[in-house]
Amino acid sequence: MAYNKWKLLWSNRAEDDLSKIEKEDALRIINKVETQLVHNPIELGKKLIGKYQNYFRYRVSDYRILYALDKNEIKILILKVGI
Repeated sequence: MAYNKWKLLWSNRAEDDLSKIEKEDALRIINKVETQLVHNPIELGKKLIGKYQNYFRYRVSDYRILYALDKNEIKILILKVGI
């Protein structure tokens, strides 16, 4: 079930992470986040546990995207991109 499109925000850290990986991989990550994750971040992502229980991760190829949700504002904050 798809939901309304969420507003997407990239942290400075996530932008810096993207700048350090291969351009083709970075473009693939951005595309997946902007075309898929923004429509259904709760079901597409995996909720983390323990001290990270307020965060989700989403996998694109070998990379994982760490993000938080603001359900009141309907926002996704991409915090980090890494392997």
